[in-house]
Parts: sequence; C-alpha cells; structure tokens
Amino acid sequence: MTNKLLDIVERITPALRRLHLCKVVYELLRMFVPQRNTKMSFAEAEQVLQTIHRGSDASNVIPEAEAKPLEYEEYGIAVIVPAYNAEDTIDDCLYSILSRQTLVNKKCCWKYSVIVVNDGSNDHTAERLQRYAGAIHVITQPNGGLSAARNAALDYLMDGQKPCPRYLMFVDADDRLDPQMIDILLQQRVEGGSVECGYRRVTRDGKIIDIQRPPHGFACGKLVDAELFHRVRFPVGYWHEDGIWTTLIAPRLTERRCISYYLGYLYTMTPGSITNCERNDARVLDIYWMCKRENDDRLLLRIPDTQEFYLLAGTGKTVTFEDTPLSALVVYKFDSVTGEAVEGAVFQVKYLSGASGTGGTVIATQKTSANGSFTVTGLEAGAYVVEELASDSGHVIDTAQQTAYISGDPQAVVQLYFGNAPKGSIL
Repeated sequence: MTNKLLDIVERITPALRRLHLCKVVYELLRMFVPQRNTKMSFAEAEQVLQTIHRGSDASNVIPEAEAKPLEYEEYGIAVIVPAYNAEDTIDDCLYSILSRQTLVNKKCCWKYSVIVVNDGSNDHTAERLQRYAGAIHVITQPNGGLSAARNAALDYLMDGQKPCPRYLMFVDADDRLDPQMIDILLQQRVEGGSVECGYRRVTRDGKIIDIQRPPHGFACGKLVDAELFHRVRFPVGYWHEDGIWTTLIAPRLTERRCISYYLGYLYTMTPGSITNCERNDARVLDIYWMCKRENDDRLLLRIPDTQEFYLLAGTGKTVTFEDTPLSALVVYKFDSVTGEAVEGAVFQVKYLSGASGTGGTVIATQKTSANGSFTVTGLEAGAYVVEELASDSGHVIDTAQQTAYISGDPQAVVQLYFGNAPKGSIL
C-alpha cells in the first residue's frame, strides 16, 4: 500500500510544484516516507563508509611534481560527455552540442572538440557513437563510473603531448544544451574563472518540471578554465563527486559569473539516477567522506580557509582559523552522540620504528584543544600509534587505539578521529 501511495505522490509532485504548493508535497511525503528520528553520529557514519568503501581514501589531487606541464589553446573549448548505456539519449545530447559548433567557429576561430567516454556500456551506445566519426573523439574503457569517465577525458586532454583547450564544459549523456548556450557563455568567459547559467529540469520526453538557478555545486552547465582541473580529478567510487566543485574548484576561481535569467542547460530527471534514488541509499553518506578527504586536498592545493556567517546588529562572534603545518598528524576527539568537539582529552603518540621496545617510542603526549583536536608536526616517514590515555570528565574511553602511516612527503597530512560516548549513555 505504501508503495502505491508513494507512486501517487511522485506522479502529482511536478504539478504541485508548478502551482507552488511545496508544503503539500512535503506533507504528503512526510506521511508516507519513513523518517529517521535520531541523528547519526560521526562514528556510525565512519562505520557505514568503511563497509561500503573498505577504507579507500585516495586523494583527488595530483601531486605537484607529477602534474605534466601544459600548453593551452587560448581559443579552444572541449565538451566532456561521459556515457554509460546511453543509447536512448546520446543522439539528442550530441546533436544539441554539435549543432552550435558552426556559429562558435564563425565568431572567433574557436577550436572546438567533443570528448565522449564510453564507460563500459553494454547496450548499443558504441554503435550510436560511430555515427559521429570525425566530429567527436571517443574514449572506450571498462565501466568505472561517472568520475572515472570524466577523469579519462581530463587525462587525455592534459597528457602534455598536445595543447589543452583553455575552456572545459561537462555535459551528462542524458542532458541537452540550448542552441545558443555555448556562445552565450563564451561571450562572458573569464580567465581563471567560470561562467554558468540557469537550467531547466525536464522529463525524458522533454516536459519541463521546473526551473533552477545556476547550480553552484554541480560541474555540469558551466564553462570553466581548464587550468583549474590541471591537478584535480573527480573521486572514483563515491557519490556526490561534484562536491569537488565547491571545495576544490570554486575557492580558486578568479571570478564566478552567473547568467541567472538564461536557462540554457536541460537537466533530464532520469529514473534510477543517483539524484532520484539517493534518499534510501547509505551511499548518501559519501558527502561526509568528501568533506574529510577534501580538507586534506585543500592543503595540497594551498587553498586558504574561509568562513562565512551572518552577524546581527549589536551582536558579536569569534572566528577562529587554525593552520595545519605540512607533514603532520592531526587528531580529533568528538562526542559520538552529539558530534560536538571534546576538549581536554589526553593522547599518547608512539613511533613504531623507534628503539624503546616493541611498543615503539613515545614521541608526544597531547591534550585536545577547545576545538577537540591537536597536531603533531615534523614527523618522519613511518607508522604511528595514537592511544587515548584520559578523557575529559564527561566521557568514557571506548575507542581503540589507531595506527597512522606518514609517507614522509613534504605535504603529508593524516587525520584520525576518536568518538567517545558521554558518561551515563547506553553503549
């Protein structure tokens, strides 16, 4: 019965949205969709993520020493299209992209390329792409997901063997562009920045669901300087891969231009897509991993921290910035129920390659600060064991010691998290 009611809600939601009856939509969903009554702690999130990803923690940033020197085509633009089982949509997508190449070239002699990555499709996508021989460049690879497909195109464009187009645009294989979108964005282009427009959410048959402002946190529908992706890649195997735009790309923009009134990108709401099925999938927690991993990646890109807040007249606020030295071990202590930082916990750090017995050499005894953390710097390469010796007066020690490996690289930073239950809670 519940499934039938949910189906009814899903069917009438677009109409209600067009009538601006969002409260009705919310109440219908609240009645029929099971709600979680308690917050998930950091410790619970960590456990779920370890189950899903088995400890994968690769950086999204190419080390500076490994990045290949690039020469850029100032009047070059590349459109990247990842495609997986896209036989039903790829023709409309490519037609919407290729049909405006002539106008662009007439204006400024732009060199225009379309890179399609066939990401292990097992339908007729490959046959569809053969129709565009000479008009597009096709990369074929085993299925690795959206991020792996985008990364394959970036690696091809930035291999250092040929000039790289100055500007990039990402388009999903089930989406389309308005006839003038590329030209309009190019007219507003800015070196080191991005240009974006609003978008229309549509059904597979082209019916408009609603309209949206420029999607700041998404990679699609933007014209961006390719230099910003020289050392950045999308996270493979995780949802919310576009989160790197907010954390690793946007902070480095020289300027972000938005054409809010122009709805040039047609975003297709496809059944079974991540956007439509993430509500009941544990992988929605990937956004938590993204925040943790990308804090380290921001250090590699030397992105300064920024804080935004509203300040009411007549009130004050203390803003704290904490710099993490390079080649460091950072330990965080938090309440496993509320997620709040815990001050005053005492930890011991041992270097396993030391000489004082099999337990290693004690190199530091530290107490967590007001933000629940401490940092040990100047570490040599090797394994380190971090153990909590004493908690504050309100928590119990229920987290086992953790081992971290420091690579010895100049920018090596490892973060460990200890979540303790408050006294009086049921473990």
